[in-house]
Amino acid sequence: MRGAAHHRCGSACSGVLGGKYGDRGAVAVEFALIFPVFLFMILFMLDAGRYLTVQMALNNAAEVGARAVAESTDPYIAASQMRVSVPDTFVALSTMDQGMTATGLTTSVFVCPLYSENYYAFDPNNGLYSPSPDGNCTDLGTASGTSCSTVLANYRAMARVYVSFKWITPIGLIINLANPQDVGPGNSIYFDRNADDTTIIEGKAKLLCLN
Repeated sequence: MRGAAHHRCGSACSGVLGGKYGDRGAVAVEFALIFPVFLFMILFMLDAGRYLTVQMALNNAAEVGARAVAESTDPYIAASQMRVSVPDTFVALSTMDQGMTATGLTTSVFVCPLYSENYYAFDPNNGLYSPSPDGNCTDLGTASGTSCSTVLANYRAMARVYVSFKWITPIGLIINLANPQDVGPGNSIYFDRNADDTTIIEGKAKLLCLN
């Protein structure tokens, strides 16, 4: 009786069991396909939030520096004011290095003619003029005695501040996947990618000189 019952159940039972394990296999395949995309989205959202937070902090610092330069403050004092206005935690958030502080920020201050962002510079290599935004600005870090109080009317004070941004999302890996010709030996055993995976974020501001 047991043998007969088992014989009658054979095809039906094997179909049930086969479907059960088949569903498990399909779920595993779907998970393997979806999980990397989901993980990438989570990491990219974290990076985007960090990037925007740091960018706003640097823009604010640049405004502080531009205001100081517009008032003919000493360039070194203006640079110090920019660094002080950026919290150390934001620098660490950007670089992913808890040892980094605002003292490591790169800063520069200038005075620029009106519409300096539309400046064209002559290229002696090809004999043509090409766009060179702010290429006619004067760097106050090297031009001794120059300030907003010594330039012509309608000049503008400009300040810039930079910090390195460390990506969590493997952007370099993805770029190389999208460009197979870049695949080769390098800092990775699989892809020729930037080992640091970093980007430079710049904060920049301009204000009319108060002269």
